[in-house]
Amino acid sequence: MAINVGEFVDPGTTAIVINEMQEAIAGRLARAPLSGLADLVRERDVVGHLARLLRAARKVGAHIFHGVYE
Repeated sequence: MAINVGEFVDPGTTAIVINEMQEAIAGRLARAPLSGLADLVRERDVVGHLARLLRAARKVGAHIFHGVYE
């Protein structure tokens, strides 16, 4: 189902914050206990859905922030 993200985004007040989507947390490098989370991310195509959302949000001027643990 396609959604027009522009209907929901005011570039002056809208931001998307993504946290902990690295390979070692939600990807193929994840180890127990996070490996179950990584399995769900793959099974439900979370990365694909997130990529489409971010592309659409960028097109309408939303701010995108990636939080990572170091």
